[in-house]
Amino acid sequence: MNLIRIALSIALATATVIPTAAAEPAGAATAAAKAAPLAGSRLVPADHPWIQYFGRWDFTDPLAPAHGWPGVYIRADFEGTSLGLRMTDDAYYWNLFIDGEPVTIFHGSQSGTTSYSVVEGLPDGQHSLLLTKRNEYWWSRFTFNGLLLDEGRDLLPPPEKPARRIEFIGDSFTSASGNEYAYTDTPPDPAPYTNIFEGFCPITARHFNAQYHMCSISGYGMAVDYKGDATGTIPALFDRAVVYNSAIKWDFSAWQPDLVVICLGLNDYSGLGGWSGGVSAGNQTLFKNRYHEFVARLTGLYPAATILAFAPHVELLQELTAAVVREAQAAGLGRIHYADFPYFDTGYVNGGHPNVATHHQIAGRLIAAIDSLRIWPEEADVTPPRFTALPADEPFTLYSPLLELTVETDSYASVRWSEEDRPWAQMEHTFATTGRRLHRTTIPVEHGRSYTLYLHAIDDAGNATASSAVLRFTVDTTRAVRRWQELEYDDSAWKTGPAPLGSSAAASPRTLIAPVDAAYFRRTFTIEDLSAIAGMGALIKCSDGAIVWLNGEEIQRINMPAGAPGYSLFASKSAAMSSMVVLNLQNGLLGKLRSGENILAVEVHRSSASPWLAFDSQLTDNLNRFYYKLGSEWRCWDGGAAPEEKVQEKTSRVQPGVQPPGIFLLEQNYPNPFNPSTLVRYHLAAPAQVRLEVFDLAGRRVALLAEGLRQAGAHEARFAPGEAGLPGGCYFCRLLISPGDGPGRTLTRKMLYLK
Repeated sequence: MNLIRIALSIALATATVIPTAAAEPAGAATAAAKAAPLAGSRLVPADHPWIQYFGRWDFTDPLAPAHGWPGVYIRADFEGTSLGLRMTDDAYYWNLFIDGEPVTIFHGSQSGTTSYSVVEGLPDGQHSLLLTKRNEYWWSRFTFNGLLLDEGRDLLPPPEKPARRIEFIGDSFTSASGNEYAYTDTPPDPAPYTNIFEGFCPITARHFNAQYHMCSISGYGMAVDYKGDATGTIPALFDRAVVYNSAIKWDFSAWQPDLVVICLGLNDYSGLGGWSGGVSAGNQTLFKNRYHEFVARLTGLYPAATILAFAPHVELLQELTAAVVREAQAAGLGRIHYADFPYFDTGYVNGGHPNVATHHQIAGRLIAAIDSLRIWPEEADVTPPRFTALPADEPFTLYSPLLELTVETDSYASVRWSEEDRPWAQMEHTFATTGRRLHRTTIPVEHGRSYTLYLHAIDDAGNATASSAVLRFTVDTTRAVRRWQELEYDDSAWKTGPAPLGSSAAASPRTLIAPVDAAYFRRTFTIEDLSAIAGMGALIKCSDGAIVWLNGEEIQRINMPAGAPGYSLFASKSAAMSSMVVLNLQNGLLGKLRSGENILAVEVHRSSASPWLAFDSQLTDNLNRFYYKLGSEWRCWDGGAAPEEKVQEKTSRVQPGVQPPGIFLLEQNYPNPFNPSTLVRYHLAAPAQVRLEVFDLAGRRVALLAEGLRQAGAHEARFAPGEAGLPGGCYFCRLLISPGDGPGRTLTRKMLYLK
């Protein structure tokens, strides 16, 4: 990969070719610069027998196979140092992988048949190509016309195609519309921000090493489209080889899937009135009837396939789809099954469509459902699960009385732990959340102790890990890990100066030592009377993009893509940005403020096209009082990487050489009010049986945060009502304490969840 040089040129025209290392959506690219064409341009025609096609293709012209459905892809092995594409395509974006590594996002610039140079500088030898279509367009003819190789080089015999086959049928969710967009609004064209390869369908197919076909169109449904038009349905177009031409029919006998996954209904829900008063009983019956008709059609076309009706997150659609499956099963169709997925909190963009993280969540749900069906029983699963992510490989120090433990396995499994190295069946503790690939649990620990924990996993087929995974750590609750966004973080070594800090103008105040990808700014401000604050606004001005943090929590991204922040994460585009970050009760951000000192932290990121950074900010409240103005002093870090976390002595609670408090205490939760979560801390003067519970105003218990024996000292638990689907409002946290040598007692605190 390090020897590959991306050729931003073409043999006959200029294409948009975007290096994937920039981590930008295709729509953020500027026009590619011209460079020399390929030294050799041997055309391998599209009908070469060693080019493998996947998905629905129209081979009416074998030298120019056409495509219209999403998700089509091409695979080939070749010799040489360079690669080009010949296409009639100025609409689609393509992922191009060389030897399994993503190299470019390719977008043709010419409407006619054109030869494009894409990659040069490969090590001379054998390479593999995977070319996957990223986005939807279906109303015109687009073709693939061959590959360009070095002179004297040729394709190589490809491996056998995967034996497993899955067909996915759906709408814009299935087509992964706009999944790489960073915002919740709808862009003028979602195509540059769509990456079907990172949609839940290809993710699922890759998990099972299966070929896949995709028959999905944004806005279309089972009975009607999103406007209520009965002609805008997937069943009406399902027999077409390419969507735009009703005369070219697909040969169903040529490709028989093992599994058909149907994920339709969201557009029916819209078109039948779901968002404007509800779906009538008659329209519910219409949806079910059309679903039954389509299932019957599929069973005729694919007599050996399993059908999985995969319902989206709307409750009514889940009820109707489940009813269709029950009725079909009662009628004797044993090959149809039901599964669904909820509304995940990992993020939605592009007018309510799942982002990449949410597509992975949906895929996890779908993979679990497929696993339960045992569609490929001839391939007995004898491979044990394997831990792929653990908190640390080496002994570490824990600075909390609770170990928040998250591990990952390479397949769906159940995980247990013990302080002794035992087989899975003999381990005493099971993770609180398990049975999938991600497993979580919380373990109370004692200050000053060293621990060795052993972990085992077992999958649904009964395969257990051969040996334990091991975690070793010591506990020191007198210290804490502080992130640079937190108030307690020691920034005394940072630079100080008035904003704007860094500019292209030589006369401007500067602290940047060199052009950097990101810089980090901190400023404290004091609120004397929090009750008098009804709202605040922070004006953030920067050259490209920013991430804003308040008291350690991220509250807004400005021209920044979704995902974990990082030093080399580029802004979405090159632009001078000016944005107001509003904190009020309506958006829940006012609850993140504290009486006394607060910290506003801002990451400023440049775009891939900009060599410098600029930043400024001011903060006012609802009474137009300034807490700081433009040009005020900030602390700045631009040392060539992100600031490191620091281990520091705690400014409160247990101190070195000090015994735990001699009282039983339930602290007020912090923050309060809160959104999305809050921390509840309590202190025990002696070992005790405890039960930490949360109740709503009606007296119903809605959460159990801790239960069992706890040692003397400080303890804490997190309450996240949104994860349980609880509404905003007032809740009561109650701590029941039963020490072994004294009377029991009850302590209660009121908490306010702003939603």
